[in-house]
Amino acid sequence: MPGFDKRGERGRRDENNGEKSGAGLEGSPVEKAFERCRVSASALALEAIPRDESILALRRHAQRDWGILSAEDKAARDKAFQEGRPVLSAYRSKAGVEFWILTDQSMSATIVLLPRELD
Repeated sequence: MPGFDKRGERGRRDENNGEKSGAGLEGSPVEKAFERCRVSASALALEAIPRDESILALRRHAQRDWGILSAEDKAARDKAFQEGRPVLSAYRSKAGVEFWILTDQSMSATIVLLPRELD
């Protein structure tokens, strides 16, 4: 299971527990797309979203479950993923805080952030 380090970044191995990255998706085609992806979280997201909820959302994002988006927006995200364009998913924490996960077009970086950070 991936974990964030003190800077909010995740490497190939979690320094805290030694588990492999990949959010439990090792070997799947989707996991291969995300396997070299560096994961980080903004300071605001780290404060507002519990770690376990961020990790669950990252797993969902890596499985192309785009969260609380409309069916139309989910279809657009699937198309963007297939075409190698940036993809954004949206989730809501148990406390009701909406947060986003954004992966760049090169599939090399993913960030967990709050919507207001992109305004």
